[in-house]
Amino acid sequence: MGLLHVVVDDEVLQAFKNYVLQKYGKLHGVLGLEVTRALDEYLKLSLAAHTNKNVQQILSKPNKRHIALLTHVATFKEITKSDIERYIMKNFGSDKRTRNKYIQFLLNGRFIRVLKPLYGEVIYEVDRQRTLDFLKQSLSEEEFKAIVVQTEPVIESRDNGDRAAISQYAAERYQAGDSISEIKEKLEGFGTFSEQQIRNLIRSVMRLDNVP
Repeated sequence: MGLLHVVVDDEVLQAFKNYVLQKYGKLHGVLGLEVTRALDEYLKLSLAAHTNKNVQQILSKPNKRHIALLTHVATFKEITKSDIERYIMKNFGSDKRTRNKYIQFLLNGRFIRVLKPLYGEVIYEVDRQRTLDFLKQSLSEEEFKAIVVQTEPVIESRDNGDRAAISQYAAERYQAGDSISEIKEKLEGFGTFSEQQIRNLIRSVMRLDNVP
Protein backbone atom coordinates (compact mmCIF):
# COMPACT_ATOMS: atom_id res chain seq x y z
CA MET A 1 0.00 0.00 0.00
CA GLY A 2 1.28 3.45 -0.90
CA LEU A 3 0.89 6.54 1.22
CA LEU A 4 -0.44 9.65 -0.53
CA HIS A 5 -0.49 13.20 0.84
CA VAL A 6 -2.33 15.66 -1.38
CA VAL A 7 -4.25 18.92 -1.10
CA VAL A 8 -7.88 18.53 -2.24
CA ASP A 9 -10.55 21.17 -2.71
CA ASP A 10 -12.60 21.34 0.49
CA GLU A 11 -15.98 21.03 -1.23
CA VAL A 12 -14.88 18.07 -3.34
CA LEU A 13 -13.36 16.33 -0.30
CA GLN A 14 -16.48 16.87 1.80
CA ALA A 15 -18.74 15.63 -0.98
CA PHE A 16 -16.57 12.52 -1.37
CA LYS A 17 -16.61 11.84 2.37
CA ASN A 18 -20.41 12.19 2.40
CA TYR A 19 -20.64 9.67 -0.43
CA VAL A 20 -18.44 7.17 1.43
CA LEU A 21 -20.35 7.74 4.66
CA GLN A 22 -23.69 7.09 2.95
CA LYS A 23 -22.30 3.93 1.31
CA TYR A 24 -20.64 2.36 4.35
CA GLY A 25 -21.98 4.26 7.34
CA LYS A 26 -18.40 5.06 8.35
CA LEU A 27 -15.15 6.55 7.04
CA HIS A 28 -12.47 4.68 8.97
CA GLY A 29 -11.01 1.77 7.00
CA VAL A 30 -12.96 2.45 3.82
CA LEU A 31 -12.08 6.02 2.80
CA GLY A 32 -8.72 4.95 1.37
CA LEU A 33 -10.38 2.04 -0.46
CA GLU A 34 -12.85 4.36 -2.17
CA VAL A 35 -10.11 6.87 -3.07
CA THR A 36 -8.19 4.01 -4.73
CA ARG A 37 -11.28 2.92 -6.64
CA ALA A 38 -11.99 6.47 -7.74
CA LEU A 39 -8.43 6.95 -9.01
CA ASP A 40 -8.51 3.60 -10.80
CA GLU A 41 -11.80 4.45 -12.51
CA TYR A 42 -10.48 7.86 -13.53
CA LEU A 43 -7.39 6.29 -15.08
CA LYS A 44 -9.45 3.77 -17.04
CA LEU A 45 -11.73 6.46 -18.45
CA SER A 46 -8.89 8.88 -19.19
CA LEU A 47 -6.71 6.27 -20.88
CA ALA A 48 -9.64 5.01 -22.94
CA ALA A 49 -10.43 8.56 -24.06
CA HIS A 50 -6.77 9.19 -24.89
CA THR A 51 -6.54 5.91 -26.85
CA ASN A 52 -9.75 6.64 -28.76
CA LYS A 53 -8.47 10.10 -29.63
CA ASN A 54 -5.21 8.69 -30.97
CA VAL A 55 -7.04 6.00 -32.92
CA GLN A 56 -9.37 8.54 -34.49
CA GLN A 57 -6.42 10.72 -35.46
CA ILE A 58 -4.69 7.77 -37.13
CA LEU A 59 -7.85 6.58 -38.86
CA SER A 60 -8.51 10.07 -40.20
CA LYS A 61 -4.94 10.44 -41.49
CA PRO A 62 -3.27 7.05 -42.00
CA ASN A 63 0.34 7.13 -43.15
CA LYS A 64 2.03 4.88 -45.71
CA ARG A 65 2.95 2.35 -43.06
CA HIS A 66 -0.65 1.93 -41.94
CA ILE A 67 -1.73 1.48 -45.56
CA ALA A 68 1.03 -1.07 -46.21
CA LEU A 69 0.16 -3.03 -43.06
CA LEU A 70 -3.53 -3.11 -43.89
CA THR A 71 -2.74 -4.25 -47.43
CA HIS A 72 -0.70 -7.11 -45.99
CA VAL A 73 -3.36 -8.08 -43.46
CA ALA A 74 -6.16 -7.98 -46.04
CA THR A 75 -4.47 -10.89 -47.80
CA PHE A 76 -5.55 -13.16 -44.95
CA LYS A 77 -8.82 -14.38 -43.54
CA GLU A 78 -6.97 -15.42 -40.40
CA ILE A 79 -3.51 -14.26 -39.41
CA THR A 80 -1.21 -15.00 -36.50
CA LYS A 81 0.33 -12.41 -34.23
CA SER A 82 3.77 -13.74 -35.22
CA ASP A 83 3.07 -13.10 -38.89
CA ILE A 84 2.03 -9.51 -38.19
CA GLU A 85 5.08 -8.95 -36.00
CA ARG A 86 7.43 -10.35 -38.64
CA TYR A 87 5.97 -7.99 -41.22
CA ILE A 88 6.33 -5.03 -38.87
CA MET A 89 9.92 -5.94 -37.93
CA LYS A 90 10.90 -6.40 -41.56
CA ASN A 91 9.36 -3.16 -42.77
CA PHE A 92 9.01 -0.76 -39.82
CA GLY A 93 11.52 -1.78 -37.16
CA SER A 94 12.11 -4.46 -34.55
CA ASP A 95 11.45 -2.37 -31.43
CA LYS A 96 8.79 -3.97 -29.22
CA ARG A 97 6.95 -0.66 -28.83
CA THR A 98 6.73 -0.35 -32.61
CA ARG A 99 5.26 -3.84 -32.91
CA ASN A 100 2.74 -3.21 -30.15
CA LYS A 101 1.75 0.16 -31.62
CA TYR A 102 0.83 -1.23 -35.01
CA ILE A 103 -0.92 -4.31 -33.65
CA GLN A 104 -2.92 -2.03 -31.37
CA PHE A 105 -3.82 0.07 -34.42
CA LEU A 106 -5.27 -3.02 -36.09
CA LEU A 107 -7.18 -4.03 -32.97
CA ASN A 108 -8.49 -0.57 -32.11
CA GLY A 109 -9.53 0.00 -35.70
CA ARG A 110 -11.38 -3.34 -35.57
CA PHE A 111 -9.53 -4.59 -38.65
CA ILE A 112 -8.67 -7.75 -36.71
CA ARG A 113 -10.10 -9.48 -33.67
CA VAL A 114 -8.75 -12.25 -31.47
CA LEU A 115 -10.07 -15.56 -32.73
CA LYS A 116 -8.29 -18.11 -30.51
CA PRO A 117 -4.94 -18.99 -28.94
CA LEU A 118 -2.96 -21.83 -30.51
CA TYR A 119 0.06 -23.39 -28.81
CA GLY A 120 1.05 -20.10 -27.21
CA GLU A 121 0.25 -18.19 -30.40
CA VAL A 122 -2.62 -15.77 -31.04
CA ILE A 123 -4.76 -16.10 -34.15
CA TYR A 124 -6.70 -13.08 -35.38
CA GLU A 125 -9.69 -13.06 -37.70
CA VAL A 126 -9.38 -10.36 -40.35
CA ASP A 127 -12.36 -8.17 -41.15
CA ARG A 128 -11.46 -7.90 -44.82
CA GLN A 129 -14.52 -5.86 -45.79
CA ARG A 130 -13.85 -3.23 -43.12
CA THR A 131 -10.18 -3.16 -44.12
CA LEU A 132 -10.98 -2.67 -47.82
CA ASP A 133 -13.62 -0.03 -47.03
CA PHE A 134 -11.03 1.90 -45.04
CA LEU A 135 -8.42 1.59 -47.79
CA LYS A 136 -10.96 2.75 -50.37
CA GLN A 137 -11.55 5.95 -48.42
CA SER A 138 -7.83 6.55 -47.95
CA LEU A 139 -6.50 5.88 -51.46
CA SER A 140 -7.04 6.99 -55.01
CA GLU A 141 -9.20 4.82 -57.23
CA GLU A 142 -6.18 3.45 -59.10
CA GLU A 143 -4.30 2.64 -55.90
CA PHE A 144 -7.33 0.94 -54.41
CA LYS A 145 -7.96 -1.21 -57.49
CA ALA A 146 -4.37 -2.41 -57.40
CA ILE A 147 -4.73 -3.39 -53.74
CA VAL A 148 -8.00 -5.25 -54.36
CA VAL A 149 -6.26 -7.40 -56.95
CA GLN A 150 -3.25 -7.88 -54.70
CA THR A 151 -5.35 -8.96 -51.72
CA GLU A 152 -7.90 -11.11 -53.53
CA PRO A 153 -8.80 -13.92 -51.12
CA VAL A 154 -7.52 -17.38 -51.90
CA ILE A 155 -9.85 -19.27 -54.29
CA GLU A 156 -12.79 -17.09 -53.18
CA SER A 157 -14.85 -18.18 -56.20
CA ARG A 158 -14.31 -21.90 -55.69
CA ASP A 159 -16.57 -24.13 -53.60
CA ASN A 160 -15.52 -25.47 -50.24
CA GLY A 161 -14.66 -28.89 -51.63
CA ASP A 162 -12.21 -27.43 -54.17
CA ARG A 163 -10.69 -25.17 -51.54
CA ALA A 164 -10.15 -28.02 -49.09
CA ALA A 165 -8.64 -30.31 -51.72
CA ILE A 166 -6.28 -27.66 -53.09
CA SER A 167 -5.25 -26.53 -49.62
CA GLN A 168 -4.57 -30.08 -48.54
CA TYR A 169 -2.51 -30.79 -51.64
CA ALA A 170 -0.47 -27.59 -51.20
CA ALA A 171 0.21 -28.45 -47.54
CA GLU A 172 1.26 -32.00 -48.41
CA ARG A 173 3.69 -30.78 -51.06
CA TYR A 174 5.12 -28.22 -48.63
CA GLN A 175 5.63 -30.90 -45.98
CA ALA A 176 7.29 -33.06 -48.63
CA GLY A 177 9.90 -30.35 -49.15
CA ASP A 178 8.60 -28.48 -52.19
CA SER A 179 9.28 -24.74 -52.28
CA ILE A 180 6.47 -22.22 -52.65
CA SER A 181 7.43 -21.59 -56.28
CA GLU A 182 7.39 -25.33 -57.00
CA ILE A 183 3.95 -25.69 -55.45
CA LYS A 184 2.78 -22.71 -57.51
CA GLU A 185 3.80 -24.48 -60.70
CA LYS A 186 2.02 -27.68 -59.67
CA LEU A 187 -1.20 -25.77 -58.95
CA GLU A 188 -1.33 -24.11 -62.36
CA GLY A 189 -3.88 -26.69 -63.49
CA PHE A 190 -6.27 -25.46 -60.79
CA GLY A 191 -5.92 -21.77 -61.62
CA THR A 192 -3.57 -18.86 -61.11
CA PHE A 193 -2.25 -18.34 -57.59
CA SER A 194 0.21 -15.84 -56.23
CA GLU A 195 2.89 -17.06 -53.83
CA GLN A 196 1.12 -15.26 -51.00
CA GLN A 197 -2.12 -17.07 -51.81
CA ILE A 198 -0.29 -20.39 -51.75
CA ARG A 199 1.12 -19.55 -48.31
CA ASN A 200 -2.43 -18.84 -47.19
CA LEU A 201 -3.56 -22.20 -48.56
CA ILE A 202 -0.86 -23.99 -46.58
CA ARG A 203 -1.59 -22.03 -43.40
CA SER A 204 -5.29 -22.89 -43.65
CA VAL A 205 -4.35 -26.55 -43.21
CA MET A 206 -1.20 -26.46 -41.11
CA ARG A 207 -1.91 -23.36 -38.95
CA LEU A 208 1.76 -22.46 -39.23
CA ASP A 209 3.14 -18.97 -39.03
CA ASN A 210 6.62 -19.80 -40.30
CA VAL A 211 5.93 -20.60 -43.95
CA PRO A 212 8.82 -18.76 -45.66
